[in-house]
Amino acid sequence: MVGGRFGDRLEDALDQIVRADVLRKSVVGQHEAVAQHVGREVADVGRRDVTAPAQEGLQALAQHQVGWDGDKFDAGFSTTLGAARVSPSKVALSTASDSGSFDVTFNSSVDLDGLEAEGFGLSQPQTTSETVKQDDQNDPSTASVKKNLTLNHASRLHVDTTLDQDVDLYVLYDANHDGQFTTAELVASSATGSGDEAVDLIRPADGDYQIWVHGFAVSGTPSMPLTINAIQGNDLTVTGMPSGSVPAGTPVTLHVAYNKAMTAGQSYLGELLLGPPAAPTAMTVPVQISRTP
Repeated sequence: MVGGRFGDRLEDALDQIVRADVLRKSVVGQHEAVAQHVGREVADVGRRDVTAPAQEGLQALAQHQVGWDGDKFDAGFSTTLGAARVSPSKVALSTASDSGSFDVTFNSSVDLDGLEAEGFGLSQPQTTSETVKQDDQNDPSTASVKKNLTLNHASRLHVDTTLDQDVDLYVLYDANHDGQFTTAELVASSATGSGDEAVDLIRPADGDYQIWVHGFAVSGTPSMPLTINAIQGNDLTVTGMPSGSVPAGTPVTLHVAYNKAMTAGQSYLGELLLGPPAAPTAMTVPVQISRTP
């Protein structure tokens, strides 16, 4: 969730990115986003590809014309709405082997320019016990907890805290690669009035990150769990992508192979991101591989 005491600066800094990613109100870190998957703009002038998760209930499409050449009082346009599905919607396997494979099938009710798919993982979430204290309410950089993290080929980064006092959560990315983290490099935040904070980054850039847990209204020095789930790695390989366009109603079966040295009795997480070239992260298939003895 982007917002709260320090979130206004973030939204100001990301204004141009918000304009580039159509309808994404909070570009990164928005918890429980209304449109979790937003299509990138394509090269065609005036064309936009936008996706959103399917939900029960009344749906609406709003279109906002922000500018045209000016030689007309109106401009014609066409809108195509459709649905896509992937089966299975999630994969959970138990195996006694460090390698194996599975298939997923994609189908769209509208014509697509193509289909892209990429596998991420396998990795494991980490939960640590952290001690927080009262920090300077006006300066998130005084955060009690600062944790370093390096991402490489990650589909998402999820971070959350749980506490019965008020802490805020910030994620920073070392964009200039100088080894220092400043508030100018803030990429996500969750700053509600509680200690239950969470942020999600979809397809974050490779590189170094730092997570700040900032004690906004804390008495004493309580301990709290900090969970970092970075789904990253190159252990999933996807084949079977079509070489050209995909007509409506044409099923595409993708073959996903995994290969990783795993520890018996433990589970590993991965993810498959797929969609048309204009929105390659439009759909997600969570993957869990449980290694048996």
